Amino acid sequence: MKSTEQLTLIERFNQTGEAPTWFQKRHAGETYYPERSEMRREIANLLNSLFDFGRCSNPELLAEYERQFDWDTKYSVSVKWELHSPTCEQEIECESEEELFEYLEYFKEVEEPDNLEDYRYEQPSIKVEKGRTSAIHVSNLRLKQ
Repeated sequence: MKSTEQLTLIERFNQTGEAPTWFQKRHAGETYYPERSEMRREIANLLNSLFDFGRCSNPELLAEYERQFDWDTKYSVSVKWELHSPTCEQEIECESEEELFEYLEYFKEVEEPDNLEDYRYEQPSIKVEKGRTSAIHVSNLRLKQ
């Protein structure tokens, strides 16, 4: 049998395999095509690279997919945010200056509160947008007629 790299796209598309348990449970009696989901991810990654970097990472492969297959495409944007996390503050009374020093120099352990909600004084908030990338999903991959 040829390796995945040596198979043509159509051979990969038509290649069958032993279905994992989850597939057998959801699709009893159906033929399992292990390469199809990988091919959909491959196309989506090629399309994402086109939008994210202004050029396709492998234009020859994308052109070959476009020549032999049709598919449905769903476009979305993935936005990452930097969050400002809430902080908690607890005040521990000290019996002496020496005890204060022991806490400050980590000689004395601080016990974590049982319920942090009692000490929280801020709500989580969005600090700044960190970036945007395309999030293209490919479905219904099929051979062209």
